[in-house]
Amino acid sequence: MKGSSTIRRLLARTVVVCSAFFATFLVAYDANGTEFISNGGFEDPGCAKEKADGCVPWVFTGNGAVNDKPHSGLLAATVGGQGPGAGTVSQTVKLVEGFYSFSFWYFPRKIANGMTPAIAKIAGKIVFAKMLPSQEDYTIWTKCEIVVHIAKTEEGEKTIEFSAGVAPNYAGPLFDIDDVSLEK
Repeated sequence: MKGSSTIRRLLARTVVVCSAFFATFLVAYDANGTEFISNGGFEDPGCAKEKADGCVPWVFTGNGAVNDKPHSGLLAATVGGQGPGAGTVSQTVKLVEGFYSFSFWYFPRKIANGMTPAIAKIAGKIVFAKMLPSQEDYTIWTKCEIVVHIAKTEEGEKTIEFSAGVAPNYAGPLFDIDDVSLEK
């Protein structure tokens, strides 16, 4: 059958092309394990429950603060706050060209109604955006894992930022983060 041999040749080419793509991707991903985030668990001295200052190198704005409801360890961070309490939690790191593994754990907090717009950015690029529902009795910590590419033109001191934005249908933009990691 002439038709089936043509299909087999096309499938064989597709497998070779896909294999070549994945081999190239794996070679491009440099997994040497260098951690770029400091104090990703919000545990270092200076971090204290209900405080925003002193938890270096993290910078808190608006209603962001450290809390004692962690995914692991003793502390975590709250991004945002009640009512019109939008806020951010950020850290500046020096990035070089390449692929990075970015991960963090997040937990939506209990609010009266509505949803929280949760955003994470690296070097000004949105790498995570999700409308989080209000915490329920069955809500658990969720891990986010993303591969991020930093181009040569994006190298240098860059900010890793978590933000809880203001949406028109909510009673408080807030969620918790913990165990933040950015590895190359």
